[in-house]
Amino acid sequence: MEPARKARAVTVLCVLLAAAAAQAADWPRQRGRGGPACEQAMQLATAQFRSPIFHLYAPPALPSGFGSTPILGITDIDISGGDAIVHDAELFNKLAQVGDEAGRSVYWQRTPGNAPRLVLQESSFGWRGDQYSLYALPAAVAPEAFLAATGTRTGSPSYPAVVAGTWRPPLLFRHGAGASLWLLHPGEPYAFLAPWRVWTVTPGGVQQECEIEFRPPVRAATQLLPAPVRRLAALLDAALGPGNNEGTLQPTARLRVEMEHLWANAAMRPWVVAEPYNTREQVDAALAAWARSGRSYGQLHQRIRQQLLPAQDALAAYYAAKLGGSREEASALAARVVDGAYRYSFVFPR
Repeated sequence: MEPARKARAVTVLCVLLAAAAAQAADWPRQRGRGGPACEQAMQLATAQFRSPIFHLYAPPALPSGFGSTPILGITDIDISGGDAIVHDAELFNKLAQVGDEAGRSVYWQRTPGNAPRLVLQESSFGWRGDQYSLYALPAAVAPEAFLAATGTRTGSPSYPAVVAGTWRPPLLFRHGAGASLWLLHPGEPYAFLAPWRVWTVTPGGVQQECEIEFRPPVRAATQLLPAPVRRLAALLDAALGPGNNEGTLQPTARLRVEMEHLWANAAMRPWVVAEPYNTREQVDAALAAWARSGRSYGQLHQRIRQQLLPAQDALAAYYAAKLGGSREEASALAARVVDGAYRYSFVFPR
């Protein structure tokens, strides 16, 4: 592409991306009781939703003037290595576990005041990293008793968890001059645009106040998109194959989860840019070689190629209607999204 035309294309895309972010005012939405904690969580959720971050479950960046301070949580999206919790050492002790969970930690609130004591427990779960459970314990429970009862992966019915066995840990905040505490769980990695759940900590216990939703209720992310895009998504998924007998790493299943996130972003957050592993040329060449290895593969490859343009046209019309921009702007955005989805669907050796 000539430099002048390329610069114009980039300018057009930037204009539409700005319009897309402006049109995001309908989401997120709050459902539940509400209150100060939910207002704070909504502020975080809105900033996260409108950001270029691919996964909404990533640690949120605090907006300017945010009225709450994080005191327990994570700072990185990749926590598969375990030992990922960042905590305020003045408020929590980091205790070593015993038994099956030796090598993992418990974060024990030092002084709960007149509220339940908050305790976050890590449980090892292989290469995927740790799972996390949060407890609200009576102040009289001693660390030794808790560790003895929950030092196995099966836990203990003596101490039911408020948040049990999640892949992402809940985030704990302290709010305002009264130093009230509230909790946020940002959804799980296997769920696309998953809702955030918010709890408050009071003398009566830990109580869920609201959920924050980022999308309409659908079972598959592609249901949010036009029919030609759904057909392309189905063809790309068919090319992945069943993914049987892939061991514990499950690369095909993991890629399918990532594609759900991508299609959800394409529908609800189209300014988010996917980062495929391969270039378009690499994917085209690898799929062409794959297509030559079997008749059914060749037919599927041809159908994928034939569906790219109809999907792009349908997505352009969807963006023009949804975002209110010109057809040229919508077409530029649709072309970027479809190309990203096509390349993101596969990982080939470079």
